[in-house]
Amino acid sequence: MPLLALPATAQGTVTIGSSLQRAANASTGGCVGGTCTLAIGALDLDRQASDGVSSPVNGTITTWRIRTGSTPGPAALRVVHPLAGGLYTSGGATAQVTPTADAISTYTAQLPIQQGDLIGVDCCGASGATFFATSTPQTTRLDFEPGPLVAGPGTAPVGSDNFEVLLNADIEPTSAFTVTKVRRKKSGAISATVQVPNSGTLAAGDPHDYALGAPGGKALLLRPGVADVSPGSVTVTTRPTQRARDILARRGRLKVRVKVLFTPNGGLPASRTFKVKLKA
Repeated sequence: MPLLALPATAQGTVTIGSSLQRAANASTGGCVGGTCTLAIGALDLDRQASDGVSSPVNGTITTWRIRTGSTPGPAALRVVHPLAGGLYTSGGATAQVTPTADAISTYTAQLPIQQGDLIGVDCCGASGATFFATSTPQTTRLDFEPGPLVAGPGTAPVGSDNFEVLLNADIEPTSAFTVTKVRRKKSGAISATVQVPNSGTLAAGDPHDYALGAPGGKALLLRPGVADVSPGSVTVTTRPTQRARDILARRGRLKVRVKVLFTPNGGLPASRTFKVKLKA
């Protein structure tokens, strides 16, 4: 059976980075070369955004915010991808903007991010910028300079300190998935092997089933199968109802429509429907 690719739909969001509750009261000073990347490596729990400092999902950054003190300057959001051995590489960056002084500035984006990635700001010019707050030893600001951090085999930060980077981002968890295999068993059961991008719930069954998001009210040919899944290749199985088995017994064959529904944690569901021929 050919692979079935599914585009993502609208999602819920998770938010990572700083809670932005503290006023910006610190500057970098100047960066070597005029630009560096300053990333959130760790934050005290009471300073973190609702979903921590690293991305818990694979998805897309759709909104980012930065809190600025009295001295703003050009800035861009950068995705920072950890590698082994204390090295990091760039996962991409937004266009450069100039935030408003003494305010929280909000910007839209379409920037991919992977599970475990961090975020940072590209800034701060020769004279520095106040995008930071004094913090405690539980906070880690990773300093990449000269910069900004670029894609490649990996770069170690030139240092770290205890300043909070006043930056956060909203991420839409992706629900895009691929059905890689469909098997029909002698019992009439249908199993679908699916490659999913995030943890969540995978279900398969009759497209008219309330359990798969339909209004319900119609006689069903399949009983739903549901599984909690982690990212990777997973299998879910649906089985014929008694009504379907009775039709099979009379006719010897039956065409059914199978709906596969994936709901990532923190996001909205996406689905794919296809036809399968059952034989007695």
